[in-house]
Amino acid sequence: MKTILLNLALLSVYSCAQTGKPHSKTGSEISQDTTDILLQRQQKRTMTTDQLKAEAKKRNIPYRKETGGKIYELQGFDKNGNPLYYSTGDVQK
Repeated sequence: MKTILLNLALLSVYSCAQTGKPHSKTGSEISQDTTDILLQRQQKRTMTTDQLKAEAKKRNIPYRKETGGKIYELQGFDKNGNPLYYSTGDVQK
Protein backbone atom coordinates (compact mmCIF):
# COMPACT_ATOMS: atom_id res chain seq x y z
CA MET A 1 0.00 0.00 0.00
CA LYS A 2 2.84 2.38 0.83
CA THR A 3 4.42 1.60 -2.54
CA ILE A 4 1.22 2.53 -4.39
CA LEU A 5 0.92 5.82 -2.49
CA LEU A 6 4.58 6.61 -3.13
CA ASN A 7 4.18 5.90 -6.86
CA LEU A 8 1.07 8.10 -7.03
CA ALA A 9 2.87 10.91 -5.24
CA LEU A 10 5.85 10.68 -7.61
CA LEU A 11 3.57 10.52 -10.65
CA SER A 12 1.71 13.66 -9.55
CA VAL A 13 4.97 15.56 -9.00
CA TYR A 14 6.28 14.46 -12.39
CA SER A 15 3.08 15.40 -14.23
CA CYS A 16 2.95 18.85 -12.58
CA ALA A 17 6.50 19.56 -13.69
CA GLN A 18 5.60 19.15 -17.37
CA THR A 19 4.42 22.32 -19.09
CA GLY A 20 3.32 20.65 -22.30
CA LYS A 21 5.17 23.29 -24.31
CA PRO A 22 8.67 22.60 -25.57
CA HIS A 23 11.16 25.46 -25.38
CA SER A 24 12.46 25.22 -28.89
CA LYS A 25 12.99 28.88 -29.81
CA THR A 26 16.56 30.00 -30.22
CA GLY A 27 17.85 33.39 -29.16
CA SER A 28 17.71 34.67 -32.74
CA GLU A 29 14.09 33.54 -33.12
CA ILE A 30 13.12 35.33 -29.92
CA SER A 31 15.02 38.39 -31.10
CA GLN A 32 13.16 38.28 -34.45
CA ASP A 33 9.82 38.02 -32.61
CA THR A 34 10.72 41.11 -30.57
CA THR A 35 11.77 42.96 -33.72
CA ASP A 36 8.48 42.10 -35.42
CA ILE A 37 6.49 43.39 -32.45
CA LEU A 38 8.44 46.66 -32.38
CA LEU A 39 7.96 47.14 -36.14
CA GLN A 40 4.21 46.61 -35.80
CA ARG A 41 4.04 49.20 -33.03
CA GLN A 42 6.07 51.67 -35.10
CA GLN A 43 3.80 51.20 -38.11
CA LYS A 44 0.76 51.95 -35.96
CA ARG A 45 2.38 55.21 -34.79
CA THR A 46 3.60 56.24 -38.25
CA MET A 47 1.14 58.33 -40.21
CA THR A 48 0.72 57.98 -43.97
CA THR A 49 1.23 60.93 -46.29
CA ASP A 50 -2.52 61.33 -46.71
CA GLN A 51 -3.03 61.29 -42.94
CA LEU A 52 -0.27 63.89 -42.48
CA LYS A 53 -1.77 66.15 -45.16
CA ALA A 54 -5.22 65.88 -43.56
CA GLU A 55 -3.84 66.63 -40.09
CA ALA A 56 -1.83 69.61 -41.41
CA LYS A 57 -4.97 71.01 -43.04
CA LYS A 58 -6.96 70.45 -39.83
CA ARG A 59 -4.30 72.26 -37.76
CA ASN A 60 -3.83 74.97 -40.39
CA ILE A 61 -0.10 74.28 -40.74
CA PRO A 62 1.81 73.65 -43.97
CA TYR A 63 2.50 70.08 -45.05
CA ARG A 64 5.38 71.25 -47.26
CA LYS A 65 7.06 74.64 -47.44
CA GLU A 66 10.20 76.34 -48.76
CA THR A 67 11.94 78.84 -46.53
CA GLY A 68 15.43 80.27 -46.65
CA GLY A 69 16.57 77.97 -49.43
CA LYS A 70 15.39 74.81 -47.68
CA ILE A 71 12.37 72.59 -48.27
CA TYR A 72 10.51 71.36 -45.21
CA GLU A 73 8.04 68.47 -45.20
CA LEU A 74 5.85 67.34 -42.33
CA GLN A 75 6.86 63.90 -41.01
CA GLY A 76 4.75 63.58 -37.88
CA PHE A 77 4.16 65.02 -34.45
CA ASP A 78 6.07 64.71 -31.19
CA LYS A 79 4.49 63.46 -27.95
CA ASN A 80 3.30 67.00 -27.17
CA GLY A 81 1.61 67.35 -30.57
CA ASN A 82 4.19 69.71 -32.07
CA PRO A 83 4.84 69.20 -35.80
CA LEU A 84 8.09 67.51 -36.85
CA TYR A 85 9.55 68.51 -40.22
CA TYR A 86 12.39 66.98 -42.23
CA SER A 87 14.37 69.50 -44.23
CA THR A 88 16.65 69.42 -47.24
CA GLY A 89 19.84 71.34 -47.69
CA ASP A 90 19.91 74.58 -49.64
CA VAL A 91 17.79 74.54 -52.78
CA GLN A 92 19.68 75.19 -56.03
CA LYS A 93 18.39 78.34 -57.72
